[in-house]
Amino acid sequence: MSAGRPGARELWLFADESKDPAYVMAAVHVEPTDAASVRKQLRGLLLGGQSRLHMAKESRRRQRLLASFLLDSGLPVFLYRCSSQVRPRDAIVRRLAMDAYRAVQLVDDDR
Repeated sequence: MSAGRPGARELWLFADESKDPAYVMAAVHVEPTDAASVRKQLRGLLLGGQSRLHMAKESRRRQRLLASFLLDSGLPVFLYRCSSQVRPRDAIVRRLAMDAYRAVQLVDDDR
């Protein structure tokens, strides 16, 4: 994600969502230069026959393992929860976009 200014830095967002019972989304901000390494580490957590990780399809034990991995990774993890029945995904995505924009500004300001 780029702030749209020349020379601005990017952050990539990886997100997963669940609708049980409230709408929940988790997102991780990753520097583009770290994306390949993060993907490789996550692929190492795949079980035999899995082609991708999807929290809703994992057992509670595996969900805890994956969440622990992300929290221990040092990557910025953002969790969003919305119990509204009216377009909860839209509300969370709007908030995620605002938080991502702020994160890019903070990273860019550190230059």
